[in-house]
Amino acid sequence: MRRRPPGSGQDEAARPDPPAGHVCLGIFGAPHGLKGELRLKSHTADPMAIASYGPLVTSKGGAVEFLAVRPAKAVLIARIKGVVDRAAAEPLAHQELFLARERLGETGADEF
Repeated sequence: MRRRPPGSGQDEAARPDPPAGHVCLGIFGAPHGLKGELRLKSHTADPMAIASYGPLVTSKGGAVEFLAVRPAKAVLIARIKGVVDRAAAEPLAHQELFLARERLGETGADEF
């Protein structure tokens, strides 16, 4: 089965709204390997910093906590607490990751 990249018009209306008062910090891609790792696209200024924000809320309402992230070519590879194999990683694929806005602190004049 071919997958279309996000933003390609594929069922955009079905995309859930972010939780109220939350900011999207990244999105999981497909599982990576057999040990439960996931590809991760980070939207933070320092991509590796996404793991330092503590537990994040997924677009389906679950919570994830990073054990480790490491760089790969154009994405990060993430290990998630409680996810130990590919079958456990698959339900997280393509879910956005959110953080409550108040946990971000104040922004500077040139930040958004």
